[in-house]
Amino acid sequence: MKKKSDKKKRLTFYLKDSLVCPSCQKTFRKEELHQSGGRIISGDLNDELHRNFLPSPKFGSVYPLIYTIPVCPFCLYASFSQDFLIVPKHPKILHEINMQKDVRRKEVERLFPELNFQKERTLKEGIASYLLALFVYDLFPYQLSPVFKQSLCSLRAGWLCKDLHKVYPKENYNYLALFFLHKARYLYIKTVEYEQNKKQPLLPSFFMGPDVDKNYGFDGIVYLAALLEYKYGNKENMKKRLEKIKKIKFMTAKLFGLGKSSKVRPSAILDKVHDLHDYLSKEITELEVSVSDD
Repeated sequence: MKKKSDKKKRLTFYLKDSLVCPSCQKTFRKEELHQSGGRIISGDLNDELHRNFLPSPKFGSVYPLIYTIPVCPFCLYASFSQDFLIVPKHPKILHEINMQKDVRRKEVERLFPELNFQKERTLKEGIASYLLALFVYDLFPYQLSPVFKQSLCSLRAGWLCKDLHKVYPKENYNYLALFFLHKARYLYIKTVEYEQNKKQPLLPSFFMGPDVDKNYGFDGIVYLAALLEYKYGNKENMKKRLEKIKKIKFMTAKLFGLGKSSKVRPSAILDKVHDLHDYLSKEITELEVSVSDD
Protein backbone atom coordinates (compact mmCIF):
# COMPACT_ATOMS: atom_id res chain seq x y z
CA MET A 1 0.00 0.00 0.00
CA LYS A 2 1.39 3.42 -0.98
CA LYS A 3 1.83 5.97 1.74
CA LYS A 4 0.02 9.27 1.41
CA SER A 5 3.37 11.04 0.96
CA ASP A 6 4.14 8.81 -2.03
CA LYS A 7 1.15 10.04 -4.00
CA LYS A 8 1.99 12.43 -6.77
CA LYS A 9 1.18 15.98 -5.80
CA ARG A 10 -0.95 17.78 -8.35
CA LEU A 11 -1.00 21.43 -9.26
CA THR A 12 -4.76 21.48 -9.77
CA PHE A 13 -7.91 19.56 -8.89
CA TYR A 14 -11.46 19.31 -10.25
CA LEU A 15 -14.44 20.47 -8.24
CA LYS A 16 -16.56 17.63 -6.92
CA ASP A 17 -19.84 19.15 -8.07
CA SER A 18 -20.34 19.37 -11.82
CA LEU A 19 -21.49 22.52 -13.56
CA VAL A 20 -24.46 22.37 -15.92
CA CYS A 21 -23.84 24.59 -18.92
CA PRO A 22 -26.80 27.00 -19.21
CA SER A 23 -26.34 27.09 -22.97
CA CYS A 24 -26.12 23.42 -24.06
CA GLN A 25 -27.18 21.73 -20.78
CA LYS A 26 -24.16 19.40 -20.75
CA THR A 27 -22.21 18.86 -17.55
CA PHE A 28 -18.51 19.30 -16.82
CA ARG A 29 -16.23 19.86 -13.84
CA LYS A 30 -14.25 23.04 -13.31
CA GLU A 31 -10.51 22.86 -12.75
CA GLU A 32 -9.13 24.77 -9.76
CA LEU A 33 -5.62 25.59 -8.59
CA HIS A 34 -4.42 24.20 -5.25
CA GLN A 35 -3.50 27.16 -3.05
CA SER A 36 -0.91 25.55 -0.76
CA GLY A 37 2.14 23.30 -0.84
CA GLY A 38 4.58 25.73 -2.46
CA ARG A 39 2.53 26.06 -5.63
CA ILE A 40 2.05 29.84 -5.57
CA ILE A 41 5.04 32.08 -4.85
CA SER A 42 4.19 35.77 -5.06
CA GLY A 43 6.64 38.24 -6.58
CA ASP A 44 6.42 41.97 -7.23
CA LEU A 45 3.33 43.95 -8.18
CA ASN A 46 3.89 45.75 -11.49
CA ASP A 47 2.49 49.09 -12.62
CA GLU A 48 -0.63 47.41 -14.07
CA LEU A 49 -1.42 45.89 -10.63
CA HIS A 50 -0.44 42.49 -11.98
CA ARG A 51 1.23 40.15 -9.51
CA ASN A 52 4.33 38.44 -10.85
CA PHE A 53 4.33 34.85 -9.63
CA LEU A 54 7.73 33.23 -9.32
CA PRO A 55 8.39 29.70 -10.62
CA SER A 56 7.77 27.03 -8.00
CA PRO A 57 10.67 24.63 -7.28
CA LYS A 58 8.13 21.79 -7.23
CA PHE A 59 5.80 22.76 -10.06
CA GLY A 60 7.66 25.22 -12.28
CA SER A 61 5.83 28.23 -13.74
CA VAL A 62 2.33 28.64 -12.30
CA TYR A 63 -0.31 30.96 -13.79
CA PRO A 64 -3.25 31.44 -11.38
CA LEU A 65 -5.18 33.57 -13.89
CA ILE A 66 -5.76 30.71 -16.32
CA TYR A 67 -8.23 28.92 -14.00
CA THR A 68 -10.60 31.84 -13.30
CA ILE A 69 -13.11 31.45 -16.14
CA PRO A 70 -15.23 28.27 -16.34
CA VAL A 71 -15.64 27.18 -19.97
CA CYS A 72 -18.09 24.61 -21.26
CA PRO A 73 -15.90 22.25 -23.30
CA PHE A 74 -18.81 21.40 -25.59
CA CYS A 75 -20.27 24.76 -26.71
CA LEU A 76 -17.53 27.08 -25.37
CA TYR A 77 -19.89 29.17 -23.26
CA ALA A 78 -17.72 31.12 -20.78
CA SER A 79 -18.09 33.79 -18.10
CA PHE A 80 -16.87 34.56 -14.61
CA SER A 81 -18.12 32.00 -12.08
CA GLN A 82 -20.41 34.53 -10.43
CA ASP A 83 -22.29 35.01 -13.73
CA PHE A 84 -22.13 31.49 -15.12
CA LEU A 85 -25.65 30.43 -14.14
CA ILE A 86 -27.37 33.81 -14.57
CA VAL A 87 -28.33 33.65 -18.24
CA PRO A 88 -31.21 31.13 -17.86
CA LYS A 89 -33.05 34.00 -16.17
CA HIS A 90 -32.84 35.87 -19.49
CA PRO A 91 -34.31 33.62 -22.23
CA LYS A 92 -33.66 36.12 -25.05
CA ILE A 93 -29.99 36.46 -24.07
CA LEU A 94 -29.64 32.70 -23.74
CA HIS A 95 -31.01 32.28 -27.26
CA GLU A 96 -28.48 34.82 -28.61
CA ILE A 97 -25.64 33.03 -26.81
CA ASN A 98 -26.72 29.75 -28.37
CA MET A 99 -26.82 31.34 -31.80
CA GLN A 100 -23.30 32.72 -31.30
CA LYS A 101 -21.59 29.44 -30.41
CA ASP A 102 -20.21 28.74 -33.91
CA VAL A 103 -18.75 32.26 -34.07
CA ARG A 104 -17.08 31.79 -30.68
CA ARG A 105 -15.57 28.50 -31.74
CA LYS A 106 -14.35 29.82 -35.10
CA GLU A 107 -12.68 32.88 -33.59
CA VAL A 108 -10.93 31.09 -30.75
CA GLU A 109 -9.77 28.19 -32.93
CA ARG A 110 -8.36 30.67 -35.42
CA LEU A 111 -5.86 31.69 -32.73
CA PHE A 112 -5.48 28.34 -30.96
CA PRO A 113 -6.56 25.45 -33.22
CA GLU A 114 -5.75 22.65 -30.76
CA LEU A 115 -7.56 23.76 -27.61
CA ASN A 116 -8.91 21.16 -25.23
CA PHE A 117 -10.97 22.27 -22.24
CA GLN A 118 -11.39 18.67 -21.09
CA LYS A 119 -7.75 18.35 -20.04
CA GLU A 120 -5.55 20.32 -17.64
CA ARG A 121 -5.32 23.94 -18.74
CA THR A 122 -2.29 25.56 -20.31
CA LEU A 123 -1.64 29.22 -21.05
CA LYS A 124 -3.45 28.83 -24.38
CA GLU A 125 -6.67 27.59 -22.76
CA GLY A 126 -6.33 30.39 -20.21
CA ILE A 127 -6.11 33.09 -22.88
CA ALA A 128 -8.91 31.46 -24.88
CA SER A 129 -11.17 31.39 -21.81
CA TYR A 130 -11.00 35.20 -21.54
CA LEU A 131 -11.53 35.63 -25.29
CA LEU A 132 -14.61 33.42 -25.13
CA ALA A 133 -15.94 35.41 -22.17
CA LEU A 134 -15.44 38.63 -24.16
CA PHE A 135 -17.87 37.31 -26.78
CA VAL A 136 -20.40 36.16 -24.19
CA TYR A 137 -20.38 39.44 -22.26
CA ASP A 138 -21.27 41.27 -25.46
CA LEU A 139 -24.74 39.81 -24.92
CA PHE A 140 -25.13 40.33 -21.16
CA PRO A 141 -27.59 42.91 -19.73
CA TYR A 142 -26.22 46.27 -18.55
CA GLN A 143 -27.20 45.53 -14.93
CA LEU A 144 -24.34 43.01 -14.76
CA SER A 145 -21.66 45.55 -15.80
CA PRO A 146 -20.56 43.62 -18.92
CA VAL A 147 -18.18 46.35 -20.16
CA PHE A 148 -16.15 46.24 -16.95
CA LYS A 149 -15.99 42.44 -17.09
CA GLN A 150 -14.81 42.66 -20.68
CA SER A 151 -12.12 45.14 -19.63
CA LEU A 152 -10.90 42.71 -16.97
CA CYS A 153 -10.93 39.83 -19.47
CA SER A 154 -8.96 41.88 -22.01
CA LEU A 155 -6.35 42.98 -19.47
CA ARG A 156 -5.78 39.48 -18.13
CA ALA A 157 -5.64 38.02 -21.63
CA GLY A 158 -2.96 40.59 -22.48
CA TRP A 159 -0.91 39.59 -19.45
CA LEU A 160 -1.18 35.90 -20.30
CA CYS A 161 -0.16 36.56 -23.91
CA LYS A 162 3.02 38.17 -22.58
CA ASP A 163 3.64 35.02 -20.54
CA LEU A 164 3.02 32.89 -23.62
CA HIS A 165 5.45 35.03 -25.62
CA LYS A 166 8.17 34.20 -23.08
CA VAL A 167 7.52 30.49 -23.66
CA TYR A 168 7.25 30.80 -27.47
CA PRO A 169 9.19 33.97 -28.38
CA LYS A 170 9.07 33.28 -32.13
CA GLU A 171 5.27 32.95 -32.36
CA ASN A 172 4.45 36.69 -32.12
CA TYR A 173 2.22 36.42 -29.05
CA ASN A 174 3.59 39.81 -27.97
CA TYR A 175 1.50 41.34 -30.78
CA LEU A 176 -1.58 39.52 -29.55
CA ALA A 177 -0.81 40.89 -26.08
CA LEU A 178 -0.83 44.43 -27.48
CA PHE A 179 -4.20 43.78 -29.16
CA PHE A 180 -5.76 42.80 -25.83
CA LEU A 181 -4.09 45.62 -23.91
CA HIS A 182 -5.30 48.23 -26.41
CA LYS A 183 -8.79 46.79 -26.08
CA ALA A 184 -8.47 46.88 -22.29
CA ARG A 185 -7.51 50.58 -22.48
CA TYR A 186 -10.69 51.41 -24.37
CA LEU A 187 -12.90 49.28 -22.11
CA TYR A 188 -11.47 50.57 -18.82
CA ILE A 189 -12.12 54.16 -19.89
CA LYS A 190 -15.66 53.19 -20.88
CA THR A 191 -16.09 51.47 -17.50
CA VAL A 192 -15.26 54.69 -15.64
CA GLU A 193 -17.62 56.70 -17.86
CA TYR A 194 -20.44 54.17 -17.47
CA GLU A 195 -20.03 54.10 -13.69
CA GLN A 196 -20.10 57.87 -13.46
CA ASN A 197 -23.20 58.31 -15.65
CA LYS A 198 -24.83 55.15 -14.19
CA LYS A 199 -25.19 53.59 -17.63
CA GLN A 200 -23.56 50.43 -16.25
CA PRO A 201 -23.11 50.86 -12.48
CA LEU A 202 -20.55 48.52 -10.96
CA LEU A 203 -21.60 45.76 -8.60
CA PRO A 204 -19.75 46.08 -5.26
CA SER A 205 -20.06 42.31 -4.72
CA PHE A 206 -17.97 41.54 -7.82
CA PHE A 207 -14.22 41.00 -7.37
CA MET A 208 -12.68 43.81 -9.39
CA GLY A 209 -9.07 42.67 -9.16
CA PRO A 210 -7.43 43.24 -11.53
CA ASP A 211 -5.34 40.23 -10.48
CA VAL A 212 -6.51 37.31 -8.37
CA ASP A 213 -4.66 38.21 -5.16
CA LYS A 214 -6.16 41.60 -4.24
CA ASN A 215 -9.29 43.61 -4.96
CA TYR A 216 -8.45 47.28 -5.63
CA GLY A 217 -12.09 48.15 -6.33
CA PHE A 218 -13.08 51.29 -8.22
CA ASP A 219 -9.80 53.00 -7.26
CA GLY A 220 -7.96 50.33 -9.22
CA ILE A 221 -10.28 50.76 -12.19
CA VAL A 222 -9.73 54.54 -12.35
CA TYR A 223 -5.97 54.11 -11.97
CA LEU A 224 -5.83 51.47 -14.71
CA ALA A 225 -7.99 53.55 -17.06
CA ALA A 226 -5.43 56.35 -16.72
CA LEU A 227 -2.37 54.11 -16.86
CA LEU A 228 -3.53 52.15 -19.91
CA GLU A 229 -4.35 55.38 -21.75
CA TYR A 230 -0.87 56.67 -20.92
CA LYS A 231 0.86 53.46 -22.05
CA TYR A 232 -1.29 52.32 -24.98
CA GLY A 233 -3.27 55.36 -26.11
CA ASN A 234 -2.89 56.94 -29.54
CA LYS A 235 0.36 58.90 -29.75
CA GLU A 236 0.21 60.06 -33.36
CA ASN A 237 -2.02 63.12 -32.97
CA MET A 238 -0.21 65.37 -30.48
CA LYS A 239 -3.15 67.72 -29.79
CA LYS A 240 -5.57 64.89 -29.06
CA ARG A 241 -2.91 63.14 -27.00
CA LEU A 242 -2.44 66.28 -24.90
CA GLU A 243 -6.20 66.53 -24.30
CA LYS A 244 -6.35 62.87 -23.23
CA ILE A 245 -3.36 63.11 -20.89
CA LYS A 246 -4.73 66.23 -19.19
CA LYS A 247 -8.11 64.56 -18.78
CA ILE A 248 -6.77 61.40 -17.17
CA LYS A 249 -4.45 63.38 -14.90
CA PHE A 250 -7.42 65.41 -13.66
CA MET A 251 -9.48 62.23 -13.25
CA THR A 252 -6.91 60.51 -11.05
CA ALA A 253 -6.02 63.68 -9.11
CA LYS A 254 -9.67 64.15 -8.22
CA LEU A 255 -9.98 60.62 -6.90
CA PHE A 256 -6.62 60.31 -5.15
CA GLY A 257 -6.18 63.96 -4.13
CA LEU A 258 -6.04 63.31 -0.39
CA GLY A 259 -2.95 61.17 -0.84
CA LYS A 260 -3.40 59.28 2.43
CA SER A 261 -3.27 55.52 2.64
CA SER A 262 -5.87 53.52 4.57
CA LYS A 263 -7.41 50.07 4.63
CA VAL A 264 -9.73 51.22 1.87
CA ARG A 265 -6.95 52.85 -0.15
CA PRO A 266 -3.64 51.06 0.49
CA SER A 267 -0.29 52.77 0.01
CA ALA A 268 0.64 50.39 -2.84
CA ILE A 269 -1.86 51.97 -5.22
CA LEU A 270 -1.20 55.53 -4.00
CA ASP A 271 2.51 55.10 -4.70
CA LYS A 272 1.73 53.97 -8.22
CA VAL A 273 -0.69 56.86 -8.74
CA HIS A 274 2.00 59.31 -7.64
CA ASP A 275 4.45 57.75 -10.10
CA LEU A 276 1.86 57.96 -12.86
CA HIS A 277 1.22 61.64 -12.09
CA ASP A 278 4.93 62.34 -12.48
CA TYR A 279 4.93 60.62 -15.89
CA LEU A 280 1.79 62.49 -16.95
CA SER A 281 3.15 65.86 -15.83
CA LYS A 282 6.37 65.30 -17.77
CA GLU A 283 4.52 64.28 -20.92
CA ILE A 284 2.11 67.22 -20.68
CA THR A 285 5.07 69.61 -20.55
CA GLU A 286 6.69 67.94 -23.57
CA LEU A 287 3.42 67.87 -25.53
CA GLU A 288 2.65 71.53 -24.82
CA VAL A 289 6.05 72.51 -26.21
CA SER A 290 5.54 70.31 -29.26
CA VAL A 291 2.02 71.62 -29.95
CA SER A 292 3.09 75.26 -29.53
CA ASP A 293 5.94 74.73 -32.00
CA ASP A 294 3.43 73.49 -34.59
